Amino acid sequence: MQIIYLGYAIPEERGINNPAYSAAGNKFELGILDGITNEYTVNAISIPSVAPYPMDKRIFIQREKLTLRNGIETICVSSPNIPIIKQLWQSAMVFREAKRIMKKTKDDILILTYNLYPQVGSAAVKLKRKFGKKIISIIADLPFDDASERNFVSKAVIEMYNSVTRRNLKKGDRYILLNEYAKVFIPETAPFTIIEGGINPEEWQQHENFDGIRKDIIYSGALTDYSGVVQLVEAMQKVKYLNITLRIYGNGYLVDWVKSKAEKSENIEYMGSVPNNEMRALQSKCLLLVNPRPTDTDIARYTFPSKILEYLASGTPVLTSRLNGIPREYDNYLSYIDTVDAMGIAEAIVRFFDGNYETALNRARLGKEFVFSQKNWYSQGKKIIS
Repeated sequence: MQIIYLGYAIPEERGINNPAYSAAGNKFELGILDGITNEYTVNAISIPSVAPYPMDKRIFIQREKLTLRNGIETICVSSPNIPIIKQLWQSAMVFREAKRIMKKTKDDILILTYNLYPQVGSAAVKLKRKFGKKIISIIADLPFDDASERNFVSKAVIEMYNSVTRRNLKKGDRYILLNEYAKVFIPETAPFTIIEGGINPEEWQQHENFDGIRKDIIYSGALTDYSGVVQLVEAMQKVKYLNITLRIYGNGYLVDWVKSKAEKSENIEYMGSVPNNEMRALQSKCLLLVNPRPTDTDIARYTFPSKILEYLASGTPVLTSRLNGIPREYDNYLSYIDTVDAMGIAEAIVRFFDGNYETALNRARLGKEFVFSQKNWYSQGKKIIS
C-alpha cells in the first residue's frame, strides 16, 4: 500500500521570515507524515507557502524537490505568482504530479489530503474520478473567511473559492477531523475519526519551576479578532494591582493595535515573533499560559486550537476558554475562563492567582505527561493507520 499525500508541507526552515507560512499548520502536516511513514510508503506533493507578488518578488515559482523531517521527500509544485492564476495552476500541477506517480506505481494507492481547498481538493477529486482511488482527508481548516479586513472584491473571490471547497468536502471517502462538530461539513454517512493534533516530546525541555519572583503571563499566537487578544489586553487593565506582566508573541492584522496598547500599558509587553524553538523555551519558563479565544466564532466551533497541545507540553499551567473542540479528557489539566470578555478573563486570572500555585503546577505536570504519552505523533499516526 502506498499513499499519495497532497498538502502544503515544507521544511520548517523555509518558514523563516515568510509571511505566507503557517507554523502550526506545517507542524501538523509534518507530524502526520512522521506518524504514517513507518507503515506506508508516502509520495508527498506540496504547494509551497509563497506570499503574492510584489510581497514576494518572484513572478514564477519553480518546481523543486525538498526534504522534510526524517528524510521524507516532497515535490513542491511550480506556479506563476499571480492571484487566482496561481491557485488554478497549482491545482493542475498537483494533479499532474500525482497522475505521474499513479501511472508508474503498481501497488494499491490511497489519496491523503490536508484540507480540501481547490488547489488540493479539486486535484484529489479529479484523481478519484480518473483512477478510482479513495480520498482520506484531514480537515484542519474549513471554508469560512475570518479575515474581516478584506475588501468587497477579495471577499467575493474568497466566497467562490469556499464554494468549491464545500463541494470538495462532500467528495471524500473518509475524514480526519480536529473537532467532532466539523462533521456537519462532510457526508452524513462518511466514516471519520478525531485527531486534534500532536506533539514531538523530544522538542520540549524540562519545565523550570516558578521561582516566586517572576510573574509573567504569555500569550502566543495569531493577533486577530478570533484569537481573543483584544479581550485579553483589556482584561489586563483590570488586574494591574496583581503586579503581573502579559507578554504577547505573534503576528496578525491587529499587531499595530497590540503595539499601541503595550506602549501605553505598564503591565503589557509586545515581544514580536520568535522562532518556535525559542517560543517553546519561553513557554516552559513562565508562570502562566493563556488562550482567550472567543467561543462563538466558526473557528472556535469547528477546529481545535493547536496551542493547547503546545501549552500543555511545556509543563506550565494553562488558562483557556471552554472551547467545544476541547475534549473532556483535557479537563483535568486545564483551568478555564468561563466568560470570554475582558471582565471574565480578568476574573479568571484573579481566581488563578488566588489559588495554590503548587496545585496548578502539579496539574500542569500531569498534563505534560498526558500529551507526551497519548498525543505524540507516533500514537496519533497509529490511530490514522487503523
